Amino acid sequence: MYRICLKERKILDRIFKEDTQPLEQLAEQLVSGAAPEDFLFGVAGLYGRVRGSPSLEEIFQAFDGILYYIELPELTLLLLAPDADCRDLAGKVARWLCGRGASLNVVYLEGKRTLPEARQIRDMFLAASDEVFYCTELECRSLVDLLPSRREAELGDPEDQRLRLLRQDIASCLARGEVDYAHERLDNYFAISGRGSAAVFRECCASLYHLVNDELVAPDEDLAGHRRALRPNGKSIFQLIAEANTAGEIRRHIIWYMDQLLAWYRPLKENTNYRVAAFVEEYIEKHYMETVSVDEVASQVGLSTNYVRTIFKNSRGTTIQNYLSEYRLKMACRLLRNTPTTVSKVGQLVGYNNVSYFCASFQKRFGKTPTQWRREP
Repeated sequence: MYRICLKERKILDRIFKEDTQPLEQLAEQLVSGAAPEDFLFGVAGLYGRVRGSPSLEEIFQAFDGILYYIELPELTLLLLAPDADCRDLAGKVARWLCGRGASLNVVYLEGKRTLPEARQIRDMFLAASDEVFYCTELECRSLVDLLPSRREAELGDPEDQRLRLLRQDIASCLARGEVDYAHERLDNYFAISGRGSAAVFRECCASLYHLVNDELVAPDEDLAGHRRALRPNGKSIFQLIAEANTAGEIRRHIIWYMDQLLAWYRPLKENTNYRVAAFVEEYIEKHYMETVSVDEVASQVGLSTNYVRTIFKNSRGTTIQNYLSEYRLKMACRLLRNTPTTVSKVGQLVGYNNVSYFCASFQKRFGKTPTQWRREP
């Protein structure tokens, strides 16, 4: 089997990668006098980052039908011998990779191709990247079946708002140890995120991880002490999301992480003190814009007001009033950062009827007025 020599490899790299130099000139250098259309090849693509074993050179050496490979970001184009059956060879490569634990999808383009088509072929494979990201891992697919890609480069405001609500809802479900509800909402989250491109899906999943980590793991000293158990192979879930080649990989990492947290919180659900403290937190999250009465909370759980106060202080290390104030100010920060609402209106929206008291409380907590905080980048 004919193999591409080193000089030819360098020219092929430039043909496929360098849009700044005319393709025709490079093609003529490669074929040295012959017609560029006479240089025939088949094409298959490996999608994802090639990590660990096998290396690209190992793949190249393992199959006689591969002439050379072109490395692009998260995509490797395999140039196949013109007499090779692209579908059959791509399938063999996919099975070979699967046997070695490589999470790469393989896509093939039927028929023989010529050098003048090189950059068009490259762009076609790149255009299919988002669809391949959502394919089942290690599945061999035809490029024609994946085009055109219909994924959104960014989600609209309704989807963003729904995702924000779902993130909070998922965190609440985890904290209450509600397995079924947590997984149901997580499925909804994946479905909405999956309308976007690979980058959108990755970003949405990273946002979910950060919110859950910031609200559940970081503030809980006991749980934070088990961080190693929440880091598979010493890597954070955020790192694994960034490194994943497919949506399926990311889903598995997120689900694993959520299940670890559910296993932590679910036993606490049976503890009376925990249930009371969790009820108080949930009540505040729903009613912080109103006047919050500890007497009302206590009547709903059937306990005395002082007992509810004691349970909450012992469980959370802070008083109900301090938790309410902290929560209101946290929501005020979000409104100041994300909306043009006036400072006085923000105060009202988070439960402060007196704007002066709101500003004084805000400055005491953050060391600056709401207006000064809003102006900072």
